[in-house]
Amino acid sequence: MLENQTLLRAIAGKHSELDQITCCDFIWGLPEDASRQIHAYLHRLQHGLESRFDPAAHLRACEEHLEYDWHYGQALIEECSITPGFCRRREVY
Repeated sequence: MLENQTLLRAIAGKHSELDQITCCDFIWGLPEDASRQIHAYLHRLQHGLESRFDPAAHLRACEEHLEYDWHYGQALIEECSITPGFCRRREVY
């Protein structure tokens, strides 16, 4: 499907190298609806990685976006259940 196989190359089965320019060119060349789907997926991916590598930043982002999307409340509810006083320290709840 991809014309340029340098988009993603597996290197010795241990990691992958992303050709950023080729990747961006490919995505920008897609129809708008496909680009929107990729944008939504990347947004979810960003939040998932943020949760994994910077949990405090992830929880702040969840608080900021909760008003617009209730799904962000899931992480906040989980945090309330495991961290004593987490909800009491926030005016949002």
